Amino acid sequence: MRKGVVVDLDGTLLQTNTFKDYILFVGNETLRQCQFHIAILLLGWVLCRKFRLISHETMKYRILRTTQSFMIESRLQNFVFKIRKKQNTEVVRLCQKFKQSGYYILLSTAAPESYVRLLFSDFRFDAYCASPLPQRGRLWKENVREQKRNNTLALLQRENVLLEVMITDHYDDLPLLRERKKRNILVAPTAKTIEKLSQLNINYEIIK
Repeated sequence: MRKGVVVDLDGTLLQTNTFKDYILFVGNETLRQCQFHIAILLLGWVLCRKFRLISHETMKYRILRTTQSFMIESRLQNFVFKIRKKQNTEVVRLCQKFKQSGYYILLSTAAPESYVRLLFSDFRFDAYCASPLPQRGRLWKENVREQKRNNTLALLQRENVLLEVMITDHYDDLPLLRERKKRNILVAPTAKTIEKLSQLNINYEIIK
């Protein structure tokens, strides 16, 4: 069985929140292309979330539905080109070191697969696990917390990979951090993240 490393995206592999970047990118693009109806809908969903009228998951779903047809491949590639510059070089170097040692590298994130698949290809990882794009008639779930854990472990099992290392910045990944493994690596964690792991007696090491 091959050894596996699971690495998070936002705040870990990249030093940014990619979905916030996505919203700003799409907003600018729709205004530039005079697609004002999309820009207005986008702003509406963001405001609904800001005033706690909808959940974060609902906002993400609605924004993906609203922007899916507008974000053609060329625009997605332009977006990925911009956010890729925000990579955490230490995390990238660490993943490359693991890969050279024969580890299976899985990028697992709550970000949508529309651009995660392009990032995954750029970094030459073995696989990715991300939030799916909405499809009419299908239940949509964000790839986060328990859902992310279940999807990640199922993918690793299909590939005959044993989880040995988890790299993340956030306590949202507690379900995966609590899984038995050799190493948990935290990337510039907040005090709240450290506190939560300490309360659960989860061993970890920290990198910047």
